[in-house]
Amino acid sequence: MISEIIGLDAFKKSNAKSICLGTFDGFHKGHQKLAENADFMLTFDPHPKNILQPDNPIERLTLPNEQALFVPNLLIIPFNENISKLSAPEFLEQYITPLQPKQLIVGYDFKFGNKGMGNIDLLMAWGKNNACQIIEIPIQKHLDNTPFKSSIIRKKLKEDPNYAFELLGHPYILSGTVIPGEKRGRTIGFPTANLSVKKNKCIPKLGVYGSTTRIGNSEYTSITYIGKKPTFNQQNVQIETHILDGFSKDIYGQDIIISINQFIREDQPFPDKNKLIEQINKDIALINH
Repeated sequence: MISEIIGLDAFKKSNAKSICLGTFDGFHKGHQKLAENADFMLTFDPHPKNILQPDNPIERLTLPNEQALFVPNLLIIPFNENISKLSAPEFLEQYITPLQPKQLIVGYDFKFGNKGMGNIDLLMAWGKNNACQIIEIPIQKHLDNTPFKSSIIRKKLKEDPNYAFELLGHPYILSGTVIPGEKRGRTIGFPTANLSVKKNKCIPKLGVYGSTTRIGNSEYTSITYIGKKPTFNQQNVQIETHILDGFSKDIYGQDIIISINQFIREDQPFPDKNKLIEQINKDIALINH
C-alpha cells in the first residue's frame, strides 16, 4: 500500500524522520505550528470528507499544488473509499509503519481509520511499539481567542476576507488556467487574465482584492476581481486579475497562481463605463500605497 503515496521517492532519498500528519486544508497558523519542525507533511487528496460525504462536499481552501507552495516536501495519500474502510491499526500498518518515522506530529483533533476510531491514545501505543515519538500539538488560537480552524476560515472568507487572511497567516491562493474572457477589460484600459479554478475550490467574497500574480518564476503586483460584473449584467462568477505596470504578455492556456492579500471593496454596479474606470483607478491607488 505504501507505493500509493505520492512523493514517496523524494521521501526515501531525503532520510527524513519527522512527519506531520493531517488533512491541512488551508495550511493556517495551526497547521504551520505542526509543520514547523517536520521534514515532510503527509496529507490526503481528495479531502476525506468529499469521499465520505459526496452529497455534501466541502470547498477546499488549499489544493495539493497550493499546499506545496508552503511545504515543498509533501507526501499525498490518494484518498478513496477503500482507504476509508481501513481500521485505525490497518491504516497505521499499511501507510505509516513502512515509512519508519522517528517522530509523528499531529493536531489535537486528529482522527484516523474507519469512522475516525483512531485517536491519540492508539497512536501513542503504536509509537511505543515502533520507536516513534508522537507529538500532539494543542489547539492554536488567534489573539482574539478564535481557534485556527479551516471551517471557521471558510466562513470568514465569504464574510470578512481580511480577517480570514489573518487566521490563515498568509495570502489566499487561487491557482488555475488562464482562459479566454469577453476581452471587455482591454477596451477600458485594464486587460485581465481570466482564471479557471477547480470546481471544489472555496471562492472568497465577491469583490476587488489586492494581489500578487505568479507566472512561471516571475511575480507581479496585480488587482483581482471576483464577481458577476453587475455593471454588464453578467450571471456567472468570474475570477480575473489585472497585472499592473503595463504587463502585456499573452498567457492564455498557462497555469498561474494568484495570491490575494487585501479585500478592497465589494462587487458593485456602476452607472456607466467611465464611473467604473474611475473606481478601478482608485482601487489600484490603494494597492500601490
